[in-house]
Amino acid sequence: MIPFAFEAPPTPVILAPSKGVQTGGTIVRISLYRQANVSCNFGGIVVLATPNDDEQGCTCISPASPIAGLVSLTLMENNSPVQGSESLRFEYYKSPEVLAINPIQGPMSGGTAVTVVGRNLPVQGLQCRFGDFQTSVSNARFLSSSVAICLSPSVPSSQTATLLISGDDGLEFFNSLHTFAFKDSAKILELRPSAGLAGKEGQLVTVVGTDLPQGDDVLCYFGVRMLLKGLRLSTSTILCQVPMNQVGSVLLTVDPSSEGAKFIYVDHPRVVSVSPTTGPTSGDSLVSVTLATDDFADQTGKCAFGESLVLADQIGTTKYTCRSPHRNLQGPVQFGFYVGGYLATNTAIAFEYFPDARIGHFHPSEGPMTGGTVISIVGQAFWPDLCCVFAGRAMDKSSARWLSSTLVACTSPSYDVEQSVSLEVSNNGGYDTSQDGKRFTYGMQATVLALRPSHAVVSNSDIPVTVFGAHFADSATVSCRFGQRSTVHGNLLSSSSLLCIAPARFEGI
Repeated sequence: MIPFAFEAPPTPVILAPSKGVQTGGTIVRISLYRQANVSCNFGGIVVLATPNDDEQGCTCISPASPIAGLVSLTLMENNSPVQGSESLRFEYYKSPEVLAINPIQGPMSGGTAVTVVGRNLPVQGLQCRFGDFQTSVSNARFLSSSVAICLSPSVPSSQTATLLISGDDGLEFFNSLHTFAFKDSAKILELRPSAGLAGKEGQLVTVVGTDLPQGDDVLCYFGVRMLLKGLRLSTSTILCQVPMNQVGSVLLTVDPSSEGAKFIYVDHPRVVSVSPTTGPTSGDSLVSVTLATDDFADQTGKCAFGESLVLADQIGTTKYTCRSPHRNLQGPVQFGFYVGGYLATNTAIAFEYFPDARIGHFHPSEGPMTGGTVISIVGQAFWPDLCCVFAGRAMDKSSARWLSSTLVACTSPSYDVEQSVSLEVSNNGGYDTSQDGKRFTYGMQATVLALRPSHAVVSNSDIPVTVFGAHFADSATVSCRFGQRSTVHGNLLSSSSLLCIAPARFEGI
């Protein structure tokens, strides 16, 4: 006797996928113990099955469903359920839609976090594909049914790809009208400004560059820990809010794959010198300001004279100059210096305005190149610390003797050549001078070689004396001095002779 065993047929199994969109059209492969002429019942909707080419089961195309969710999937043969198919389930989900993406471009190296805004985004089975390049499961993140994050893959060349979304682990992708451009990594050309104050909120920096991220939402990366939303101003500029930080530097970028640019956090600017701190009421004094460090080397500087703000010129990395404005009244005003919009410390000083010094006349108007001529200058608005300025060069204050606000005596310095030079005065060490166009003439030292007569009989009459020598100047003030007290006017005959009248006096030399 030969035994015969009855075995239950194997239970049908859905090979893939076990879910599809509510609009239908999903190709579902089902394994059977044999190939049979069957149909598929999707929750009451029956469709014909097609035998598989491998003679192992069949394929059904899911019909549209009026509802989303799980439905029973029963195999029917001759209008009767196939044994074991009663436990099969198929899940309908709404078709995901992409409404917007941001940013719309990123580097070819990948790694750009693209925010996808849409409808019916799946909580499970979410996958992203950029054209022909599919991301891994870990690079798609569900946030809500309307927001997801897709991390762009790396691509071999610059291109534009359509962003596709899948809700069944990548078996079926749904097209969209939104594209993502793969470009070279963003290149930052300039930061404006390149530095900010440490420990201060509300600061802004403009990033200027090429191939910058496009879209409404861009991100600014300050180092590896500080991430803030930026504002795209144009295709080449992005405005970033600067986070608070301590003194130091961080790498600022708007693209994680780019090199970025250094942004420096600095202390408040500090002024180490201001000169001069006085100037005429007519204004135009050239005031020099020196900062302690070059942290603000590319920043705009401004000088404040009381309520008047003047733009400064940058000279080198730490020095600025500005011109004092006109002021009707003399006296001190508060001086301040701003750089990069910040008020520098150590500038709580006064800038004092004084009246413009003027020269009326002076005497003598000439002297020897050896210097030492004492010149009496009459004018107005002379200050006690006044100095004399010959040929544009301010003399030491010791060479000037202040007598009053209208009278000062200046001692001429030596000079190398016979020449007429400018003579002015200054109330602030030579920074600003009078502008009266006065000139002092340097000449050779007059030399006396002989007198005729060289002696005379004592009498009560004046005696004409011819003086012979060299370098006698043609001047209305030429004179002869006999002894220590007797000075008489001379009559210049030539550069080597002049006539003086010797006064009557007692016997002697």
